[in-house]
Amino acid sequence: MEQYAALVWKTAAACLENLEDIKECVNDTFLEFYLHSDRYDPGKGSYAAFLCTIARRKAINRYRKNRKASGISMAPGGKKKLPLKNGIFHDPDTPAGITNPADMADPSDMAETVAGRLDLEAALQSLKPEEFDIIRMKYYGGMTIREIADSLHLSYETVKKRHQRSLTKLQKALTIGLILALIAALAACAYVVLRYFGIVPGYGVNTNGEMPFYVLEEPVSAENDEFGVELEKAFWNNGELSLTLQFRKKEAFEFENQMIPNWYQDLMLSASSLEQESSGESLSYERDLISDSNENPENIHRYQFHYTVPEKGLDETLLFRIRELSLSFRLTPARELPLENYGYELSDLGGFMADAYIRDGHLMADLYPLNVDGYRIAFSASDVTAAAEDGTVLTGSPVRGEFPQSEISTLDFGPAEEGHYLIRFPYASLTAAIPEAITIPLPALEEEMPDNSWPLPGGSFSILGWDTPPVPEEQLSTPVEGMQRQELHILYTPDREDLTVVIFAMTLGMKDAPQICPAPSSIGNVSAEDSAGQNASWGLSIAWPENINAEELCIRSDGAGTNVMYRWNHAFSIPVTAPRESDTPQE
Repeated sequence: MEQYAALVWKTAAACLENLEDIKECVNDTFLEFYLHSDRYDPGKGSYAAFLCTIARRKAINRYRKNRKASGISMAPGGKKKLPLKNGIFHDPDTPAGITNPADMADPSDMAETVAGRLDLEAALQSLKPEEFDIIRMKYYGGMTIREIADSLHLSYETVKKRHQRSLTKLQKALTIGLILALIAALAACAYVVLRYFGIVPGYGVNTNGEMPFYVLEEPVSAENDEFGVELEKAFWNNGELSLTLQFRKKEAFEFENQMIPNWYQDLMLSASSLEQESSGESLSYERDLISDSNENPENIHRYQFHYTVPEKGLDETLLFRIRELSLSFRLTPARELPLENYGYELSDLGGFMADAYIRDGHLMADLYPLNVDGYRIAFSASDVTAAAEDGTVLTGSPVRGEFPQSEISTLDFGPAEEGHYLIRFPYASLTAAIPEAITIPLPALEEEMPDNSWPLPGGSFSILGWDTPPVPEEQLSTPVEGMQRQELHILYTPDREDLTVVIFAMTLGMKDAPQICPAPSSIGNVSAEDSAGQNASWGLSIAWPENINAEELCIRSDGAGTNVMYRWNHAFSIPVTAPRESDTPQE
């Protein structure tokens, strides 16, 4: 109940108006689940889908009872009118809440509002019942194509084609503006992974409500006869502190030659509370450095420094030392904003949040990944577009964000006006570490691999044996003298048909001592086109010394440095509103 109560409440509220009716429906849903939990079949869908099915049935029954008491007016010709409930179109037989698009566009002309309602209603009613059901289940119920197929007892491909056909019909029936409103309305009712997401604009996403963000209280600077330095930005989350510093050199100072070898080893970060715990010694934390030159590389350089710092180290003034210069600074908790304040799309495998704005006459968008359940999600910037209300499609290009090391991606879509846009891209990539320790002995070169199956996050894999990959020889690495190279064919079986393995990483070891890697050796992913013409992982290319037999080797996963990357064939559509960028951005 703690995990799914909000979802069940939303499902019931889409059909029912009375607060007490909604409460009773939620109670009835969980009671039925408790009494008849044996009916749940995990092979046919998730707990969320099962509970939503019960809740919809309960809500529809209660709604129909209420309808009998009040009656429903009929349009000429016997067609039911769609009653408006709190600005929501509502069909008694197929209840699905569709937010009034006028609430999104905020038109000043009431005639446009009425016309928009009629257009949206007509477009939805133009769909066949089976098409509308798929739209409702996908966007309102938050079900995947696979779950819908199982629920309707149809094939995956049939549901996928009907879904695409339904969207095409809506696109023909509606203007871009109404498509924006429709998708935004459906997204507002969509299935949301019930976990904490806090947004600090320009910095990142917080998935742990108990672990706040900290940002720089105010910039600090110092200088000497050779150079000046300014701490511009800082943020801390989940134990990681990132600093952005700008260095401005003065005349006759060889900045680049001295920066890395002579300065990096002298960097320290200390806090008085931590120094006391270490007998007064200054602590030097684990750190990483990223350099980035700006438009004037001869005079100004920006560097990123990253530290692992416990939260207790943030209580006092922090000290950043560069030779004889010291920068004292403090961090302060950032005010986080809820995910609902932004355009986003989120499902069981993750999603993205978009923060759009107009800067210097260009449409800009910061895309934040929303990672869930051990997956890290990303997208290809070359495939991102933004559709304006007048139908204009803009193509995004990546630009350097405030923190290049972070997962936030900033895109520039070119000249544009303030208004509503639909950010779209056709797929995303999902990367997950292989958590279980796996050691797999390899067969001799002329032997067949016995039947096997090994778990992956999101699926499983089987080793088919040594084989020749369907790629040109020049795409494979050439082993040095004294080494041999062979390819290991691997069959991947994702749990979902919209996932394709594109990269698979394992470590090479000795069969009798898996932690020992033969030297010299190499192991890498082999990619080939699949039946759909997409790049997919075929297996592994392995090179090792000629004096070692294949059956003496193993491949292994120890939970570190081994992972799988999927192509998630899910098209994202994120409605956003782009205002002119404020002079004082929210932190």
